Amino acid sequence: MDGHFKQPLEMDFSHEDNLSEKWKRWKQTMNLYLEVAMGEKTEKEQCRAVLYVIGLEGREIYNTFNFGENEADKLEVLLKKFEDYCIPKKNVTVIRHRFNTRVQNSSESIDQYLTDLKLIAKNCEFEHLKDGLIRDRIVCGTNSSRAKERLLREDGLTLDKAVGICRADEESRKQMKTLNEEEQVHALRRKTQNQRTNRNEGYAKKGPSRRDHEKRESNSSFSCGKCGTTHERRNCPAYGKKCHKCKKPNHYQKFCKSKFSKSVHGLDEYSSCESDGENYFVGAVNRKTEIKENACFSSFKLQGKTVQFKIDTGAQVNILPLSIYKKLSNVKLSKTSTSLTSYSGDKLKVVGKCSLHLKDKNCEFFVTDTNQSPLLGFKASHELGLIHVIMTVQTDVDDPVKSFPKVFTGLGCLEKPYHIKIDSSVNPVINPPRKIPAALREKLKGTLKEMEDKEVIRKVDEPTDWVNSLVVVEKPKTGKLRICLDSRNLNKAIKREHFALPTIEDITTRLTGAKYLSKLDCNNGYWQLRMDKESQLLTTFNSPFGRYCFLRMPFGIKSAQEVFQKRVSQLFENLKGVETDIDDILVWGTTRKEHDDRLHSVLNRCQEVGLTLNAEKCKFRVKEVTYIGHTLSADGVRPDQEKNTGYQRNAGSNRQKGVQRLLGTINYLAKFVPNMSTVTEPIRKLLKEEHEFIWTHEQQQAFEKLKDIITKNPVLSFYDVSKPVTVSCDASQCGLGAMLIQDNKPVAYASRSLTDAEKQICQHRKRIAWCAIWIGKI
Repeated sequence: MDGHFKQPLEMDFSHEDNLSEKWKRWKQTMNLYLEVAMGEKTEKEQCRAVLYVIGLEGREIYNTFNFGENEADKLEVLLKKFEDYCIPKKNVTVIRHRFNTRVQNSSESIDQYLTDLKLIAKNCEFEHLKDGLIRDRIVCGTNSSRAKERLLREDGLTLDKAVGICRADEESRKQMKTLNEEEQVHALRRKTQNQRTNRNEGYAKKGPSRRDHEKRESNSSFSCGKCGTTHERRNCPAYGKKCHKCKKPNHYQKFCKSKFSKSVHGLDEYSSCESDGENYFVGAVNRKTEIKENACFSSFKLQGKTVQFKIDTGAQVNILPLSIYKKLSNVKLSKTSTSLTSYSGDKLKVVGKCSLHLKDKNCEFFVTDTNQSPLLGFKASHELGLIHVIMTVQTDVDDPVKSFPKVFTGLGCLEKPYHIKIDSSVNPVINPPRKIPAALREKLKGTLKEMEDKEVIRKVDEPTDWVNSLVVVEKPKTGKLRICLDSRNLNKAIKREHFALPTIEDITTRLTGAKYLSKLDCNNGYWQLRMDKESQLLTTFNSPFGRYCFLRMPFGIKSAQEVFQKRVSQLFENLKGVETDIDDILVWGTTRKEHDDRLHSVLNRCQEVGLTLNAEKCKFRVKEVTYIGHTLSADGVRPDQEKNTGYQRNAGSNRQKGVQRLLGTINYLAKFVPNMSTVTEPIRKLLKEEHEFIWTHEQQQAFEKLKDIITKNPVLSFYDVSKPVTVSCDASQCGLGAMLIQDNKPVAYASRSLTDAEKQICQHRKRIAWCAIWIGKI
């Protein structure tokens, strides 16, 4: 390629929603490059240049194309193949519907809105009507009601004129917003100056006013203590800004002179003269940034009217605002010399004290001239039974990690070694050593040494029939290496034991009434199962530092999962409230005592058989836990939040592979979606060969409905085999749906789509047939 011209960037096939526009831009750039840089090259060379520049993903797409004889070297045919891939056959009716329903978003400018309308209109085949229809769409779709009224009043409105009016309206709104902000700043300034003038009225009469002084010096620069810079007066950059420390305006936090912003219960504070009487402490201070919902209130009847009192255990006395006291009749106000001090040391203005009858108790209140809520202090709150004093707190000393230190230390070793059974008809394979990146060699050497010290592997010097390749995986979070076998050849000879793994449905049927849960994780589970010498030599692998073999069961052999599941299930099969899934152990109980007893039994069993656990991954005595891709709690089972995140990552695809991926994710969560077959029918029909693949508003609406159901964390109750069940079945034109109910709560949903022949059956027969099928499944 000619080095004088910069070659185009690779074609980006990732964003499927605007793939056609990307292709048009890339094709235009590529054609220009071929014309100016490769005009003298042959057509075959130009085709090779296209395939080189388009990138790896483009070449993978190219490999799926079918060409006739000598067509692969024709530039026009090659570009046409890519164009057909990137620009599916358009449906003018659907595109026009999209144009006619397009409205301006709240954060979208008129120019952005106009550009998008023109892009959509290009494929609508409006021809000479295009400008007029875009004008009408702007009139109907603008987000400014004022601009819409102006547009409707105009005679002979053209597209350019409509855009000009909308731009002017948009600009005027921005200017009005700026003016409003400036007016608020000036209003704050005038209020501050007026307050100073009132306080210093006598001084103002004797000499020139501050405003006159500012006028004389407005053009001179000075060093400002509010922003820290030197500038002209009334031109401070900190003006109108809010301090993050005291929350007051017109200065920066760095130059704030306040210690902190405070007010006693958010009230106006008053300073009163020092008194010779008692001084009580009103303890709580609410910062202005606190959330009001954290406060605690209690309601009482005062002369037939309900009044809310704020409970403050830090206050020594009760407070009643003067405004509420005036609404009470026949309540005597006594004089008092007592003063009230807030947390900040300020004095509250006390008018007097009175006695109020609350809940069969006479409580003394200090009446203050404030606008605060009535306040109940510690003593009154305790006497009225609103708070309870706990003199001692019982601590839980039964820490599982401390109680069973051996269970959470080191690598365990189970009894009875595992023997790998081999099919003798399969010939042994010796794999050559693989190259290891230089950056990982030292780390690999250290990892192998560590595994050798733990007696997980050992050096092999004698000849062996089987030699496997080594797979090194670097963990993204810790950077440590995981050593696995590439045992594809060995797996062809291994005979499996075929032990069934539990499903989430099997486990949840036994969790009825579970309120306390613990999840235990086996420490490098497979490595806790020893192998006999014959089996060890089968796992021999090559490394840059010689041959090794596993002494413990390695990751990678096809029988590992079921063998370990079988062994762990046998260890805990006679213990109640225990479920196992390979190296994850779930312990549950209906009460805390029952759960703790069961947990103690499990840990005791682990200690007896030599099974160790990873304390960092264990969760003890929790109300909610993630297990086998689901979240379990006392309420029931719901999909794991990470699965919901994965569902949203597969969202809104308008290509066939994306739709297949989306439906696969949804099927995993099918039991949480009522009438799933009916809801997904608009999306599923895109995969039919006779149906044109176009993602329309119908598919988007179905997707949004699915997302709304899934992301709201639907909860299914645990199935109780001892309770009666209700089966609710329904049928639509395209699918069947059913729901299993216990105690008026959903336990499971099921659905399936109908074939073309089944769609001809009448509705009540569909329901009866589906009901019979669903009951049979239960």
